[in-house]
Amino acid sequence: MLIYTHHTAASHRLCCSVPISLQGPEDYLAVLLARADCLRHQLPTPAGPSSPAAGKLQAWLTHSRSTMTQYFPAYLDRSLSLQAYCAHVEGVLLGDLASMREVWEDTVKGQLGRSAILLCAGLLCYSFVCSLMSRLERFMH
Repeated sequence: MLIYTHHTAASHRLCCSVPISLQGPEDYLAVLLARADCLRHQLPTPAGPSSPAAGKLQAWLTHSRSTMTQYFPAYLDRSLSLQAYCAHVEGVLLGDLASMREVWEDTVKGQLGRSAILLCAGLLCYSFVCSLMSRLERFMH
């Protein structure tokens, strides 16, 4: 719990030091990911989920997800950069495939997942229409 309090205080200092330059949720997300990247570089070479550095990073990522949800509930990160970063840390760096899967399952089952499904459906319809139009053009010529 001390780690979480430390990072909460650090994030507060960080966000209070640059309030004017943060124009929207994308900027705030970039700051949160930059802090996560700093913590990632502190991981030992064979990183395990039980190391103190991994605990700090996992606590920060959890805090980052909840912060984005709390302060920007209508914002949809269509690139899924925070979720992808969390999954990469859990699965690739820490070797915890179950946690990596949990990150993606939570993403798919949440608001981002519903938006991603709608986006994919729209892209599929668009590619179908483009394919159909190119076939019609070849048929007409």
